[in-house]
Amino acid sequence: MKTISRRQFLKTSAVAGVALPLIRASSRAAALRSNGANDTVRVAVIGMGGTETIGGVGGRGHQLIASLQQVPKLSIAALCDVDEGFLRREAQPLKDKGQDVATHKDLRRVFDDKSSDAVIVATPNHWHGIATVWACQARGAG
Repeated sequence: MKTISRRQFLKTSAVAGVALPLIRASSRAAALRSNGANDTVRVAVIGMGGTETIGGVGGRGHQLIASLQQVPKLSIAALCDVDEGFLRREAQPLKDKGQDVATHKDLRRVFDDKSSDAVIVATPNHWHGIATVWACQARGAG
């Protein structure tokens, strides 16, 4: 086995540390180019949540929708929540504006639907991990 000096190890590590982010940025830029710089990004939001919970953190998806609507070149393609009342509350105003918004009670249906480019997970904490893993697997990143 070939031994290397500490100096050589640090030098090699530094080069790798600089190169890795560049490679990732390059592949990310290539992925964006494949969609087109002027294309609209279609987003699915999972977890609308209740807005009337006193002292709670519910309603994060509800809070994000207004902000997402202000982002240029972004449209909300799908909403997901297990509570149909929360889904109706958020989907109806978007539909009234003429937006085509899919609604799902099961987050797995969001991942089956390939019309969304990105997913925002606004679920309770114990659902974040599995939802993120399923989202990555649905797009071939996992």
